[in-house]
Formats: sequence, C-alpha cells, structure tokens
Amino acid sequence: MNNLKIKKMKTKEKEVENTTEQIYTNVDNTPFTIVKLEKKYVITIGNEVVTNKTFQTVEAAKKYIDKKEYNFMIVAFAICYDIIRKKKEEENNN
Repeated sequence: MNNLKIKKMKTKEKEVENTTEQIYTNVDNTPFTIVKLEKKYVITIGNEVVTNKTFQTVEAAKKYIDKKEYNFMIVAFAICYDIIRKKKEEENNN
C-alpha cells in the first residue's frame, strides 16, 4: 500500500458524502482508522498502513485491533512517534 492511494481514498470520501458508501471509519478511543481499499479494508494511522493484513469487513479489522498483538502495536507506536517527530520538525522550521 502506498500513502498516495490512502490519501486519494480519504479525499474520495468527501466526494461521495451524499451516498451510503463509507470509505473510512475512525475507531473510537484509538488512533486507528479502517480504510476501504477496493473490496477490502486496511488499518491505518494517519496516512500510514499499520499492517499488511487486509480484512473482509470493518468488524474483522476492529477485532484485530482489539487483540493488541505486540508486532501490530509496535508498528503503531513507531508510526505515532514518526508523526509527532515530523510535526515538531515543522514547528521548529517555522
């Protein structure tokens, strides 16, 4: 997965606001978003895919998040750290 594809999907969601199709779902009380890519779902933080696993439904993705597997959580923390680091760099450069 690449970041551009996820950004395009999130942008597309704004274009289809008046339809019943939901392109992405924010997972309550987590930093995760479940994004629909073609006919499957992936788990992201920001524009970064957290796992290469794909899911048939939003519920299946949520169950995977609830498992809190260590490899998954380490990648999630690394992505959050990188996002925070980039924001601090931007603030320091302005």
